[in-house]
Amino acid sequence: MSALRAMANAANDGMWERVLGIETTGKDCEPTTYRVLFRLFRAIDFQPSDTLVDYGCGRGRVMCIAARMNVARVTGVEINPDSAAWAKRNLQNLTGRKVQDWSVYAGSAADFDCDGGTVFYFYNPFGGALFTSVIAKVRASIAKSSKPSRIVYINPSCRAELDAATWLWPAEVVHTDRAGRVAAIMYRSR
Repeated sequence: MSALRAMANAANDGMWERVLGIETTGKDCEPTTYRVLFRLFRAIDFQPSDTLVDYGCGRGRVMCIAARMNVARVTGVEINPDSAAWAKRNLQNLTGRKVQDWSVYAGSAADFDCDGGTVFYFYNPFGGALFTSVIAKVRASIAKSSKPSRIVYINPSCRAELDAATWLWPAEVVHTDRAGRVAAIMYRSR
């Protein structure tokens, strides 16, 4: 990313942080820019019955934007206790929050019960065996609920695993970076 583009994103993100009354940037996190996040959320097409589960929620930016929409619930999963505490504060302080039913799970994604989720958001928080284990839990949750569900995957390093899943429709590319590489994809449950 060019230095000019990075400065423009930082300025835009700072403006949104002030408007929303939250602080989701910092040296310990790398959140999705608001510009990209709004594009992703249009593609997700949230419904009033949706529950967002944000794996690796950091300080809660994704949750905060979803909490301003007409959704049933937002939940974050964050292993870093300091970041989880930030996410909770940000949701409490969020200007324009519509969602009253929200939570932040401070612990390993391997131990989190994702039942009830319909939109699963991954900003490439982990890979390998943990990713495989969490995706198995997501699959079981979707199978139990039979509700239409989506998986949004940013910087999809484990994309091949989801591309091979017969329980998901093929990926929709939602965002590419300036070099034309896939930066965000979305899968829908079959």
